[in-house]
Amino acid sequence: MDSGTAQVKTLGDYAAEHGAVAHSRSKARDDPLSVLDEDDPIFANEDLLRIDHIPEHDKIVGRNDQIETVARRLKPTITGGSGKGTLLLGKSGSGKTLVTRYVSREVEERGAETDTRIGRAIIDCAQRRSEVQTVIHLSKSLNDPQKTGITIPHSGIATGAYYDRLWTVIDKLYDAIIVVLDEIDRLAPPDDARNIPGGGRRQ
Repeated sequence: MDSGTAQVKTLGDYAAEHGAVAHSRSKARDDPLSVLDEDDPIFANEDLLRIDHIPEHDKIVGRNDQIETVARRLKPTITGGSGKGTLLLGKSGSGKTLVTRYVSREVEERGAETDTRIGRAIIDCAQRRSEVQTVIHLSKSLNDPQKTGITIPHSGIATGAYYDRLWTVIDKLYDAIIVVLDEIDRLAPPDDARNIPGGGRRQ
């Protein structure tokens, strides 16, 4: 081949030609960023796939009894009273978290209509396995540092100090709170080594 007429290929062209990468098959655009303004061709509403999405009641099928039970137990919270501790049991994917998220959101919104300050926190104990990790995340979820003047460090203070800050946050900001401990059976025992801030080890 005449070196004067041979086309020079980039490494990317070579890789695409040999199947290492795949370029977009769409027609070339004058403005390549115009794709950001187009509707998604696959999802009409991609938010529905978010793990924290809470559907409306008509989208929750076959869980009316469970919704009513949880609602009855959380009802006193609407007026600032104490709800009743509730343990939901069931197979994975049976709707426990969905029902709890839906009812607690409704209770929080109805409390706001009567000027009841309801705090709501949902903790995934599968991700925060120790008591102190759970308390830290709970405190951060409920806290508003600009209103309370309280900071919640990731480590460095005793477990009891975290509880003290949590109670102070609750007293300053809320009339009632709803705490959901999802996958609570995954929570490690209090004396687990991971319960020590900063990853301390038992001797």
